Amino acid sequence: MAIVDRAAAAGMLSEMDMSELWQDVAKQSLALQTFRKVTMTKQQAKVRILDTLPAAPSGGAWIDGDTGVKPTLSMSWKNKYLVAEEMAGIVPIPENVLDDADSDLWGEVRPRIAEYLGINLDIAVFLGIGAPASFGDSIYDTAVAAGNTLDLSTYLGLGTQAQGYDLAGAFSETIGLVQDDGYDANTIWTKRAMLRRLQNLRDGQGNPVLGTNMRQDANTAAPAIWGVDTFLAQNAALNQNANVLALVGDRSKAILGIRQDIQFKFLDQATLTDGAGNVILSLAESDAVALRFKVRYAFTTASMVTIEGGSTGSAFSALVS
Repeated sequence: MAIVDRAAAAGMLSEMDMSELWQDVAKQSLALQTFRKVTMTKQQAKVRILDTLPAAPSGGAWIDGDTGVKPTLSMSWKNKYLVAEEMAGIVPIPENVLDDADSDLWGEVRPRIAEYLGINLDIAVFLGIGAPASFGDSIYDTAVAAGNTLDLSTYLGLGTQAQGYDLAGAFSETIGLVQDDGYDANTIWTKRAMLRRLQNLRDGQGNPVLGTNMRQDANTAAPAIWGVDTFLAQNAALNQNANVLALVGDRSKAILGIRQDIQFKFLDQATLTDGAGNVILSLAESDAVALRFKVRYAFTTASMVTIEGGSTGSAFSALVS
């Protein structure tokens, strides 16, 4: 039975500030920090994506003389959809634990709820693990489908560090995969350990190869690799796929729909059941209260046809092991 009992809590309680809770979730989730966010007013929203570029006619794009016939060009679009899906949970706590509280128990529960929501959102949209079917391909799956993956071991075996075949070079090549497909590689999402490995790169004499923050612009304090804004998955969401070292992409092409911000309700009379319908706790009979929380998110990627990548390119790439 999942319950915060006396043994699990030191005893703390105060009122809950929902605006602060929302900010806690934002700090825990890379998706909420970096993706293009769309406020949804309905469960489903349509996203129109360019599917066909205008092509020059067989005679070329230039008009022959003053009376030449101007060609008719065509373009087309396709639809992708954002469908809001729900994440939710209930945290029950016995009333006696709350009565004996001498500090803010909900203040301890709150960041754990934020962490839970943030991790599960990121795992779904970056790696596709546990994601609703309506989300479609994750960032990683989109990169794989387009062939935009770079295997680090294979890359390191192509040459020496002096020739550029090291971890820093691998990041440069992974960034280039996005650029080759006609997108702006403006964001890197990576594990904490990768930044440490980059900063500790040494040449044959043991000297650091790169600056400690990997920036081309030393006046900018935020982390970056080769001038690309870099976000570390501090919630360890990317660790759920050991082969994924980093993801690179145009973050404007990762669209996160927000149908409902975090909603919560305190319960004191509900009967809680498991997935099979078995009663696991009656709040009234057990002198317990519970916090119910839920959010509704939608997600899709918006890779579109480009001159460089055509219809098979992707706005995302992956560095893998």
